[in-house]
Amino acid sequence: MKLKKAIIPAAGLGTRFLPITKAVPKPMLSVLDKPTIQYIAEELISVGIEDIVIVVSPGSDVIKKHFGEAAELESRLLSDGKDKLYQIALDTRRFNVQFAVQENANGWRARFCAQNLTLVTNRLRYY
Repeated sequence: MKLKKAIIPAAGLGTRFLPITKAVPKPMLSVLDKPTIQYIAEELISVGIEDIVIVVSPGSDVIKKHFGEAAELESRLLSDGKDKLYQIALDTRRFNVQFAVQENANGWRARFCAQNLTLVTNRLRYY
């Protein structure tokens, strides 16, 4: 049976990276030119995962925004002829991502927050 869904726990407080994580969630910290969570999503897609559930803490809108549509930005990039940047902006939307909110940061329990989104199969891959 091939795994098709994966869970990415991203609801931690980021205390090991203070003070930067007061302003930027740890999964959004950049390595070279992308946030770490995008590298994880790209790796999952490359091995055949089709659906990704990201467990976030309340107020993690920046993670949701990263994987969502940015209509104003995309429109502006197109009208300014910045095709390469437009493609980079579109690239973050190629993932089939859902979000589950973990009200209280508690490490290993993140998978239970995503349980209703992953019950299509009884075998999950936990990253």
